[in-house]
Amino acid sequence: MQHRIVIAAIVSLTTVGAVHAQATEGEQQQHQLPSSRLPQGPSPAGGLNESQSSTQAKPFTAELRFDIKNGEPGLPNEYTKLVFADGSNRYVALVRRSGKVVSEGIFRGATVQEWGLHEVTLGPDTNGRGTGYLVIARGPGDILYLKTQLRQITVPGKEGESRSAFNGLWEVSGATGKFTGLQGAGTLQINRISESERQWILEGELSKP
Repeated sequence: MQHRIVIAAIVSLTTVGAVHAQATEGEQQQHQLPSSRLPQGPSPAGGLNESQSSTQAKPFTAELRFDIKNGEPGLPNEYTKLVFADGSNRYVALVRRSGKVVSEGIFRGATVQEWGLHEVTLGPDTNGRGTGYLVIARGPGDILYLKTQLRQITVPGKEGESRSAFNGLWEVSGATGKFTGLQGAGTLQINRISESERQWILEGELSKP
């Protein structure tokens, strides 16, 4: 009789355990979401979902012209130079030059001021670096600030004559008025048009949220 009671108890415990396991498995299945309802993460390429992309950068080009001797009417045109007296053939120039935008686009006709610090070493292979800002303005309320980095190097020219090449980078650093929200960055190149005229070419991308 005792053997029958023990066997019955073992069977009862086994049945309870099986029922509990089935219930636990059912609860886990209820808490699992179908794959179609799972939150979607970044695309395999690492980009954002289409719904997360709010802006799209567009190609941007602008041409600026500076008269380094006369500047624009009514705007400052200043150039101050510190020459090192240690035989290193170096000088540092503080620059505030004014010009205008001559290319088509949202900046057409705007005035430009360059605020810069240029460090130059003279010699057979003249080289230099510069940092500063371009301030593009269309009236007192619409202003765009571009941070710039310049590089001057000596490159071979025609018939063995060397010449200086100026290039660098730019990026949007701030804006007011109609230019508020503009974002962008790119490269720049400076060309010597004449003894006093300089051409700045800005290329890159510009976007607005």
